[in-house]
Amino acid sequence: MRASRRVPPRRYLLCAWATLFMFVVAYFGVFGTTTFEAEEKALPNFSFSNNTLDWDAEKEAVLRDNSFLEISVEAANVLQKLNEPYWRKHRLLYGEPGDRFPIEKKQSFHIFYTVDCTQHSVWQSIALEKSWEEVRQPGALTRIIGNCVNIKGRIASTIERVNRTIAPPTAKSFLFYAPAVNTKINGDNYSPLNRPSSVFYWLSNADPQEEVFALVDPDMIFLKPLTHYELVRPGQPFGQYYGYMEHRDWYAHYHKVCTTTVYTGKLISGEKDCTAKGPRKAWATGPPHYMSRDDWYVHVLWWLRYTVGMKINWGDWVSEMAGFSSALITMNVHTRTMSGITWERASDVNRHIFANLVQPAEGQLDTGIESVPTRYLPYILHYCVTFEVGRHWNPQSLWRYAAPQVKWEQENLEPLMLYMHWSKYRVPTDWGGVISADSPVQKTLLDCEQPLLLEYPSLTRMLSFYKGKWNSEDRAWYFFFVSVIPAINRALVKYKTKYCTNFNDALLWRTAHDQKWMSHYYFSPNASDPRGFSYRRVE
Repeated sequence: MRASRRVPPRRYLLCAWATLFMFVVAYFGVFGTTTFEAEEKALPNFSFSNNTLDWDAEKEAVLRDNSFLEISVEAANVLQKLNEPYWRKHRLLYGEPGDRFPIEKKQSFHIFYTVDCTQHSVWQSIALEKSWEEVRQPGALTRIIGNCVNIKGRIASTIERVNRTIAPPTAKSFLFYAPAVNTKINGDNYSPLNRPSSVFYWLSNADPQEEVFALVDPDMIFLKPLTHYELVRPGQPFGQYYGYMEHRDWYAHYHKVCTTTVYTGKLISGEKDCTAKGPRKAWATGPPHYMSRDDWYVHVLWWLRYTVGMKINWGDWVSEMAGFSSALITMNVHTRTMSGITWERASDVNRHIFANLVQPAEGQLDTGIESVPTRYLPYILHYCVTFEVGRHWNPQSLWRYAAPQVKWEQENLEPLMLYMHWSKYRVPTDWGGVISADSPVQKTLLDCEQPLLLEYPSLTRMLSFYKGKWNSEDRAWYFFFVSVIPAINRALVKYKTKYCTNFNDALLWRTAHDQKWMSHYYFSPNASDPRGFSYRRVE
């Protein structure tokens, strides 16, 4: 007689399913594949046909046909003297100019960025340098400083501060000076032209050695080391995707600019081809943007031409970015783009973090980025836009201007937490000023007596404190508050420790839409307080 088959109890089936689930979690990660990881795996593979040029011949043509790049003998001599520290370090690390020797692949990566001669650029630069050091980014870092030496060779009054750095002396971190150029196009001053012209001067004169270069912006903070240089080959760039560059109308002007500005007898080598081949997404790219060393030498020549052409024909402020993308089209290279390399908006945080950490555990986000699993973080935070929390549930009279915010604190005798604002343009800065040899040096965040930026309580504490009032956008923007501001303060502390005998370490500076303002309160952790934090008044 056949034995009856025993059906396992329900609890055994549940155990089996639980075991399978735990295996999947262990294999794929706590939350499965993140949005960023999925995007990384889905990177398209393109076929590339790199369009090469005779660099020396084309460089001479660019210098001959673009008078704005001309500098005097006096300016060239001043720049040579300013760049002597660069060359001393270059000889120490690489040998004499023109020498070539193998560099370990992991170290053959060079990050560079351009700034002007303002202190506004310096505090951003040191924040970038500090984060670069903190994440132990392989390779080299170069700050290309433009506009400190005018066409006649006069040095700007800010040079004493602009040439400061907080990078360790042994780090592969460089400062390189580029000349001021005439940025007037059709009678209008177009300062973004300084970026391609400074990069052109750097490539022409600095003898960088690495195989892969990446362009970043100074207002960026590293959260983890950039690694995508491993994906880059000659004719195969890689970069951050910028959606607005895919959908802006610069593309409609490309053919006209190509035929009327770029190919007008100025091109010495290469074939004339103004046909755009490939998906627009492949050209909607920007910092960080990676290319091989040889590709950068080709790209910068067209980048200069297209920036001028786009400003003349299109006229938009981002004509320089359109020029950058247009150069890629003419080179017939398609950039492999990703949207998760850098975050700059609340939507980035919501999509990558809070879509996975829907209900953070107690203390999960207590210290901002430090308590978020690394796999959910971007490589870079970009603080190019304003951070705001509480705007949707406060009257305009409170959040729009600094005066009502100061008045609120004076009347309520406690820090304003109903509304929070931060912008890099509203801190003590010389941004927007005309910097020359005769300009007075303005008070900025770098001054020893100036306090640091106000740091806010942890995200978890604030979510609990304002439960029911904050929406998803508030929560995401606050992530930038507790991530970017402490990183900038750490850099300022290191800078002032190095360059000040004594300095003000109070965390007091706040911003509003119209201007900066100094609070009389700063926050500190307090386990005995139900909110988890307390505040102190500073007279």
